[in-house]
Amino acid sequence: MMKKALVVGIDKYYNPQWNLQGCTMDAAIMSGMLQDHFGFIGDNVRLVLDDRATKANILSRLDWLVRDAKAGDVLVFFYAGHGSQVRDRDGDELEDQLDEILCPHDLNWDDPLTDDILASYFTRVPTGVNLTVIFDCCHSGTATRSMYVPVSPDGNIEGEPVYKKNRYIKPPLDIEHRSRGVSLPIHRVGEVIIKERHVLMAACTSFQEAQETRLEGQPRGAFSYNLAAAFKRADWKISYRQAHQDTLTRLKDNGFVQIPQLEGPTEYLDRQIFGSFA
Repeated sequence: MMKKALVVGIDKYYNPQWNLQGCTMDAAIMSGMLQDHFGFIGDNVRLVLDDRATKANILSRLDWLVRDAKAGDVLVFFYAGHGSQVRDRDGDELEDQLDEILCPHDLNWDDPLTDDILASYFTRVPTGVNLTVIFDCCHSGTATRSMYVPVSPDGNIEGEPVYKKNRYIKPPLDIEHRSRGVSLPIHRVGEVIIKERHVLMAACTSFQEAQETRLEGQPRGAFSYNLAAAFKRADWKISYRQAHQDTLTRLKDNGFVQIPQLEGPTEYLDRQIFGSFA
């Protein structure tokens, strides 16, 4: 059995206005957990951060991830960064449909990293391989990027402004314009990927924002932080369904409105997370 992981975290974008703060920490912690608690050896965990996380580098490492996979292997693709949408380039140009995308460091709106492209790599994974895809990024929604100021029930400002951003980049005006006034199907990044053989853990629903804020004094993705807490609480022996439920509860208890999603074959969801399906 081979265990391999590609872990991507992007805080620094070529456009500084898009910069985040918690993604590289989320990625580093995920990389460490996989090696310290889930049986992944260092040589088989590729950690790709910031300006190294170009589209070309991500795709080359995805090729490495799925190459020669065989039944019993365990593969993980973790991504923390921005998500967005573009007009569907594969269908009829007159159709106002949107593709969900991941946003690499060198995001090019004319050559985006769509989940259709990701799916072309993951469809190479044979039956019997446990492929887990974890996305801590926005899947739809607004481009709100602000400092959050807590307000007491009586309307008074409480304390200092709190760092809070979502992980979504607003698409260019031409793409946004084409969708204006049109009823479009809303998808999560990754719905195309999972098909019926893989497991997808997503930070929020298709209508929500994946948020990052300061947790324990450092910027973190709310989903990644609470997912890691669920692993630790269970002493690293936890099923996908249990991890999802615990993360959902923790987010709710801590005032986050985002609802994490879990998708995959029913028979996989009660198995040990990052374990072999052989």
